[in-house]
Amino acid sequence: MAVLLLGLVVTASLKLTALSNRGLREVREMETLLREGAILQIKTAENPLDLFGTNEDVSWVVHEKSSPMFDIEEIDIASLSFLNGLDEAAIDSSGILNRWRELEVTRNEKSVTLFLPKPLNEIVSGDKL
Repeated sequence: MAVLLLGLVVTASLKLTALSNRGLREVREMETLLREGAILQIKTAENPLDLFGTNEDVSWVVHEKSSPMFDIEEIDIASLSFLNGLDEAAIDSSGILNRWRELEVTRNEKSVTLFLPKPLNEIVSGDKL
């Protein structure tokens, strides 16, 4: 009976060791992916990246995203006075658009999505970095 119990304990400890090693490997891969993404974020602040690219085993894609700031059909957003001076491209039939860019970084079939700051040449007076 003692031998059976000892065998179960040894088997369980080996299984826990294998699971922890796999978990640590996945964490290291994600840390490396985030580090690569942070480097690409810094590079885009200096000069905009291409919309997609590959560097060794890391690939990236930049997605332009937008969503309406106000999604209320009863309000005529375009006629409100606070729109004076806004870029006309930022206004459509649904009102003011929130725009942002996302950087999707992929390595070894794992990916992470990071938000990109505005390029320095697109910052308007009063905008925050």
